Amino acid sequence: MAENEPAGGEGRDLLRRAARGAGIGVAVAGLSRLVFFAQQLILARLLAADSFGQYALATLVVGLPALLVNLRGAEAIVQREGGIAEPADDAGLRNLIDTSFTAQLALALVMAAVLAAAGGPIGRVAGKPYLGPLVAGLSVLVLSAVGGVSSNSGPLLLPVAVLERRLDFLRARLPELLNVIVNLLVSVSLALAGLGAWSLVGGALAGSAAQVLLVWRLARYAPRLRIDAAAWRRLLDFGWPLYVSALLSWGYLNADYYFVGSFLGEAPLGLYYMAFNISQVPLQVRFVLSRVAFPAFSRARVDEELLTRLYAGATRYAAALAGCVCAAGIGLATPAVRILLGEAWLPAAPTLQILLLSTLIRTGLGFNGDLLTSLGKTGTVLISTALALGVLLVLGPLFMLRAGIQGMAVAVCLSSLSSATLSSIVIGRRLPIRYGRELLPALICLTLTAGLGLTLAAAIHDLWGLAGAALTLLLVYGAIYLGAFDRRLARQAWGRLRQVTKGA
Repeated sequence: MAENEPAGGEGRDLLRRAARGAGIGVAVAGLSRLVFFAQQLILARLLAADSFGQYALATLVVGLPALLVNLRGAEAIVQREGGIAEPADDAGLRNLIDTSFTAQLALALVMAAVLAAAGGPIGRVAGKPYLGPLVAGLSVLVLSAVGGVSSNSGPLLLPVAVLERRLDFLRARLPELLNVIVNLLVSVSLALAGLGAWSLVGGALAGSAAQVLLVWRLARYAPRLRIDAAAWRRLLDFGWPLYVSALLSWGYLNADYYFVGSFLGEAPLGLYYMAFNISQVPLQVRFVLSRVAFPAFSRARVDEELLTRLYAGATRYAAALAGCVCAAGIGLATPAVRILLGEAWLPAAPTLQILLLSTLIRTGLGFNGDLLTSLGKTGTVLISTALALGVLLVLGPLFMLRAGIQGMAVAVCLSSLSSATLSSIVIGRRLPIRYGRELLPALICLTLTAGLGLTLAAAIHDLWGLAGAALTLLLVYGAIYLGAFDRRLARQAWGRLRQVTKGA
């Protein structure tokens, strides 16, 4: 079948495309996160903790206007009924793309100008004069993706949705890898030049620009500046619950930064920021697979059996992959922070361990929003997000004042769990999903493997010991999971290995 031909109703072909996209996405994401992790390690040696805290506060200010720009055009483009058509061959799709691009670009230009002008007053009111220049510099990111390389929130990255609709996942993901590579090179160069928090700003701007340029070259479709009335109505009808949900998500993802920075100061915020960033590494599995899962769910929503298979498989294996990384991270957090970041960052280790549990929840049940959106149940997505924010706003300050940044991390875990539980209940009424079967294997393997890691941690004193312990935990986790819970996958992996060995 040609790359852009309609998939029709053939579930097998859709599963093949989804599996291929997942493989590409995980591979690119793995390389991207390795580069990002290396960047964090290098910058942690070159920059003080307050530089990360300053950057975190600046992105907090820029993040909300960036979300206001995102009218959920990408989701509307992918979810729209029809085959895997080129925009030029589908007038309705073309109108939707052009309308989404034009509206979001206009909003982005206005928001960038407002941020550039308001950064100084915001800094003076907050008593943090450094915020003005940093916010002005970061304001450009509202045109692309202030939320990270996988957050296609800006109009200049809207062509990614065209690639995902075609199920062309290789071209959709490669620009993200270029982003982190350019970010690394630029940020480290600026840090060596002594530019402090500006090294983080410069890296983010350069990486985003490189990603945008490659996306437009690969998408082979340039949106036009025009508004179609029918497309505009469809965009608003579909997108408003997701739009409000995104605003609440921004509050959820940044309320912890605000509370820690306001009550505890920049240095504790820098520690929390580093722990949070590292804890998000396993979550990238879900972010990447979501860019495959949402198009696949949208195509399969008329076939309950196929949709159930897709959702169950995505949930099970995302939890398994994230559990593997989280188990190693929880078990080896203390020696890893001491050896890789330095003694000054050791207070971040317990917070990192707690946040990794939140990451496991958000990864294992992270496809709930994609499934609900593909079914048109965007109202449930909104309610789940509101619940998570409400729990964090109530418990976050209370727990933080009693236990510092570790207390805030516990509140984040509980808020994630509340939201995931609600959305899972709704999905369970729509599809015959057995969550115990999909999630318990990862939880059991994580408990056993993390316990082993905590036992080994005291004996680790150098990089080689850390690497050996991490590899041991990953192998133990894999052996338990494949041997006890997924022997079919184990047989398939063994067969592939034998084929590769014979071929070599």
